[in-house]
Amino acid sequence: MGQQHAQRPEMLSRLFQRWKDRRMSAQASTHRSDVRSAMITFRCSPGEREAIRRRARLAGISMQAFLERIVLDRPDAMEQGLPMTG
Repeated sequence: MGQQHAQRPEMLSRLFQRWKDRRMSAQASTHRSDVRSAMITFRCSPGEREAIRRRARLAGISMQAFLERIVLDRPDAMEQGLPMTG
């Protein structure tokens, strides 16, 4: 029992790293091109961020696609298989 308990943190660390690697590789490979290389960051309150998340979730798309639809007037902006982030 003691040896099994001692191995648990290492196992959890490896599982977390595999999850993180998969998550990062999916995000890094999506929308990477010279055309889409710029990023915009803006500040908002936690309540405003949650309102944006909620509206994107209700639309069934990511926050990025939601903001593209509104700000860039792109009704065709769709979720591209990314996890919902934000």
